[in-house]
Amino acid sequence: PGFLKKELSRRLSIPVNYLQLKGWPSCSKITDSCILNELNLPQETKLKVHNTQSKAATSSQTGSRNTVTADSSKTSSSSFGVSDTSNSQKDKGMEVDDNDEDDDDDQVDDYDDDDDVDLINEYMWNDTQPKFGPLMPEDFTDETVALEQFTRGFIDRFGECHPEFYIGSLDDAIKDSLMLKAKERKPLAVYLHDDKSILTNVFCSKVLCSLEVVSYLTENFFVWAWDMTNDKNKKRLLSNATKHFGSVAAMQIKNYIPNQLPLLLIISRARSTNEVSTVIQGSTNLDELMSNLISAFELFQDQQRKDMVEEDKREIRESIKQQQDEAYAASLVADRLKEELRQRDMEIERVAQEKKDAEEKERVENEKSKAQKREMLAKKLPEEPSEEYKDGITQIRFHLPSGDFITRRFRGHEPLRYLFYFLTLKGYPNEDFKVLSRFPPQDVTQLDERKSFEQLKLYPQVTLFIAER
Repeated sequence: PGFLKKELSRRLSIPVNYLQLKGWPSCSKITDSCILNELNLPQETKLKVHNTQSKAATSSQTGSRNTVTADSSKTSSSSFGVSDTSNSQKDKGMEVDDNDEDDDDDQVDDYDDDDDVDLINEYMWNDTQPKFGPLMPEDFTDETVALEQFTRGFIDRFGECHPEFYIGSLDDAIKDSLMLKAKERKPLAVYLHDDKSILTNVFCSKVLCSLEVVSYLTENFFVWAWDMTNDKNKKRLLSNATKHFGSVAAMQIKNYIPNQLPLLLIISRARSTNEVSTVIQGSTNLDELMSNLISAFELFQDQQRKDMVEEDKREIRESIKQQQDEAYAASLVADRLKEELRQRDMEIERVAQEKKDAEEKERVENEKSKAQKREMLAKKLPEEPSEEYKDGITQIRFHLPSGDFITRRFRGHEPLRYLFYFLTLKGYPNEDFKVLSRFPPQDVTQLDERKSFEQLKLYPQVTLFIAER
């Protein structure tokens, strides 16, 4: 009743505290806070509207009566007018009586069932027998399918001119509207529908679906809808609200249930947080709704401009940081390459040094071995015969690789190996050098070193050539 009085007050320009609705069943205890669909009213209920302003205010208009009547020249069934009907004995519809305080409270005017201004039917008091099925099923597993059904049902009830509802979960709607760069964002309008509310039918058909509202919402908002008619869907919505907007916002929405549905919630984003910035109730008229939407959008734009400035600053900071990080990473790469080169050079140097050390060690060992060999050979090599001995002596002249000559006298019966001992002691071992003769041409190092000079015909005088192998 309280909501009905508010609507009548708005349409008839009579303060709510001066309005009385008469004609309720006598068995009902009616207060303004009662919920109509819980009063078990008969399918057809006729009420009389009384204006209870002071007698002094109304006495000057004795005999004048204000009656709610239909304007037949208008096509909308919800058009109302107020006219003076002082000569009328009985008016159809809901009658506003300014001064007849002595009327019997049980007196209810006759009501024409065909009258287009049946306010009770307009507000769907009899919601136990809806003309259409629910906009959203109670049990569903796919939100997308449920919201597609909501949109189809909404069009069936209120026509093709309607807000373009986002088809998808609330999470997806938030991502596509608010979780973007600041300059790409749009505010999110969340419409909460309730078939049990007496305000729903008029709000949807006359306000929400007006061309002016639809155009403004389409241009500036994302619109997501949800049916709050059954308890399961209410719980789903409150759970999602807690998740996305916080427990305070969820409690605020819960406080509007069920008496103040339908609602239009405007969701905006500030300081990286999604929040309910505006709540528009279903009792709002067209002008109020447009004013609220424009104000909400202007607030959103103010915050959007601030976020864009902060976002630009953040992008500049991130760009500078990225450049610094890249420069630091490049320096690390350069340092790593430099270190790798240094390590490689050190490794090459180490290997070279090891090789040099090994060669030197080998050389020293070879020299040592050769020295030992020379020492041994020196002991085995007999002394050179003196010049006094002429008989049985062979004189061998060696032509060295350097071009120099050396001469050595050997006894003719001594074996050839003494010649090799002598050359080794002079630094021309058989391993590295060969001994050649020209007459006859032969490689002396290939001869049997056990035979004597005489046997090998290296006697009495021979010139031999020392050549590197």
